[in-house]
Amino acid sequence: MLKAQVHPHFLFNTLNNIYSFSLDRSPKTPELILKLSSLLSYMLYDCKAEEVRLEKEVEIMKNYIGLEKERYGDKIEISWTVEGNISEYFISPLLMLPFLENAFKHGASEQIEKPWMGVDLSVANNILKFKITNSKNEYVPHSNHGIGIDNVKNASSFFTPENMN
Repeated sequence: MLKAQVHPHFLFNTLNNIYSFSLDRSPKTPELILKLSSLLSYMLYDCKAEEVRLEKEVEIMKNYIGLEKERYGDKIEISWTVEGNISEYFISPLLMLPFLENAFKHGASEQIEKPWMGVDLSVANNILKFKITNSKNEYVPHSNHGIGIDNVKNASSFFTPENMN
């Protein structure tokens, strides 16, 4: 369910963005293609496993942010922090990406003013803390009709230290 959830609009917008960069012969084009390719490869192949390395999940989230940041340009401010040794842990694939996608979809894309987002991830004593904060347009009504968070709740496992696999 989580693999099928990544919004087709994101893929469409990203491909259009890359296309625009290619028409301008931008030196950023290869990097954007590589980020999208990495994201798609991860979703198609790596996510077949019940768990993936947390560091790989973080890398995919950074690629996702990089693609979105190119789309929004200087219109969005994003802060990102990671604390702890993320290479020692496993997590269900795509467990955190829906939260990130929602932050862009409901925060950045609906903003009137300059949008912002903060992503904080820390690992200590076998506890993963993940927090996303984002600006929100106060005039856009709140909706509980999405399936993203429900799919995350239904994920089979969450977070395990390396020596438990």
